[in-house]
Amino acid sequence: MKILHYVDENRLSWAIPWTQIIGCLGSKGIINVVVCRPGGTLSEILSNAGIEHFEYRPLVSAVPVLCKGFEKLLKLIKPDIIHTRLSSAANIAGFWAKRTGIPLVSTVDKFPKARYYKNSDCLVAVSNSVLAHCSSWGLKGIPIKVIPNSLDVCHYRPSGFDRKSFRSQHSLDPYDRVILGAGRLVSWKGFDLLLRSLSPIADKRKVELWIAGSGPDETKLRELAKEFSVNVKFWGFVSDIRPLMWASDLFVLPSVEPEPFGLVLLEAIAAGVPVIASRAGGAVDLVEREDLLFRPGDVSDLEAKIQAILEGNRLKEMANYSRARASLFDNLAVLNSFLEIYRSLA
Repeated sequence: MKILHYVDENRLSWAIPWTQIIGCLGSKGIINVVVCRPGGTLSEILSNAGIEHFEYRPLVSAVPVLCKGFEKLLKLIKPDIIHTRLSSAANIAGFWAKRTGIPLVSTVDKFPKARYYKNSDCLVAVSNSVLAHCSSWGLKGIPIKVIPNSLDVCHYRPSGFDRKSFRSQHSLDPYDRVILGAGRLVSWKGFDLLLRSLSPIADKRKVELWIAGSGPDETKLRELAKEFSVNVKFWGFVSDIRPLMWASDLFVLPSVEPEPFGLVLLEAIAAGVPVIASRAGGAVDLVEREDLLFRPGDVSDLEAKIQAILEGNRLKEMANYSRARASLFDNLAVLNSFLEIYRSLA
């Protein structure tokens, strides 16, 4: 069976986990071909992973009838099924899949509009939150299945990592506590909320906040850190966040608005880091514990949740919980779900 995986992008924050699951499909006898935009970093990642791919730049993404280059690729590749991610790819592929009779599977990993997915034969929602969103569209006759994003859990195990040495290089004592946050530095990600929640905690114990990511709110966050007397290290964009996770004591996803899934949260869980997240979106599926979920936007609730873990000496317990949860989101754990969909449509 041959699957054409299509993303109308050339740079993806989740490119590595995505290529890993495609590689797992290959180990099960699936022939995989990827179509993506030229430029960016995605083509190089696919080449390094040994995945056959073609580059295609649509004439006008919003007008699929003008994207005849995609039709030519279908004739060249001759896939049994098309599997898209992101709205633009679903829109283009849906138009041509309907005309060529090729079944279309569309993974939905945000909260998009229904019109992009009206020609899909099956929708894959990455979380129950996205499932609820897709169900509200009322697209009759299109089944929706929940298959979470996944990754190679072994890739996130700290084999050979010298935590003590890494922390020492960054002027940390063994008993200092490091709280890690990561993501785009924009208002809805809630990093200002995290700073405010740590202010009273920093008055009682030595805590350092690490923030990985870049964005327009960085200056504002630096000013807030001084105002609330929180010791913060801004790492900027990091290509490999694993060392920061392995050196941290707690990861917090403070998003004010629901995350469709929260891949960075899953990465922290896979790395064996204790986590706390806002009780919204995909984070609820990933964590599933009330003591690790706080009310979105509630500074006091977040502070209380962090205090309970730090003061209760529960870091080891929570790290074990993360490791146990990670196994549910390993690539091999979700592989059969994709194979079942492909076989039902082929």
